[in-house]
Amino acid sequence: MANKIIGVDTNKYPRFYKSIDRVMTLYHFNKLFVYLHNESYGGHKILLGATPGYTKGWKTTFTKTIVTTKPTIEFIENNLSDDEIDCLIGHEFGHIKNHDMIKLKTPILIMILSWGAGTIALIHYFYVIHFWTDYAIADLFMICVTTYILYLPLVSAPKTLYKLYILPKFTLKCEKQADIESLHHIKKPDSLKSALIKYIEKMSATNQYTKLLFPLELRLKRIDDYGIK
Repeated sequence: MANKIIGVDTNKYPRFYKSIDRVMTLYHFNKLFVYLHNESYGGHKILLGATPGYTKGWKTTFTKTIVTTKPTIEFIENNLSDDEIDCLIGHEFGHIKNHDMIKLKTPILIMILSWGAGTIALIHYFYVIHFWTDYAIADLFMICVTTYILYLPLVSAPKTLYKLYILPKFTLKCEKQADIESLHHIKKPDSLKSALIKYIEKMSATNQYTKLLFPLELRLKRIDDYGIK
């Protein structure tokens, strides 16, 4: 059964398309959506990532998804070998296989939902219980606003701490594991190393490289330590 790849034109980007097709077979994926953007995505011109799904209009589809941009694909096709492209795609498939994006976003989602639920509960408390007894409308409004402002730091503080101290370490762990998945399936460590170097150099040229999250030297050492020759 042929793999189903949606969102990228095989005639326009043949090497990128064929690489996805090859690596899908190695990972035993049979369907993939490529969320392709014109110039940039989220302010990033060079981007190759994995997401749990994609949104088109009001419709959200949860399927294996690669998100990228046209400048990224053009850079990859013009500067990387077939093995190097396979290794980069294999890395992103590693994120999909390990459900990394869900793991990274779930704590923040829980905090946001808790914030919203807490705010609704406070408004409900003051409105339903006290509206007809103790407070005028103006009093009710001021109580809700004041309570909301006081409640906000209780949610924003752990969210900020998570982003500053927990998320970077967790992200690095996910990046290292995705590299290992690529090694395990593609089995070309030298190609993975050279692909990462080229890709990160390109990201650095566009001021997108975050050394805190993606320290290249640690990832290259991990690849060497893994032992595939």
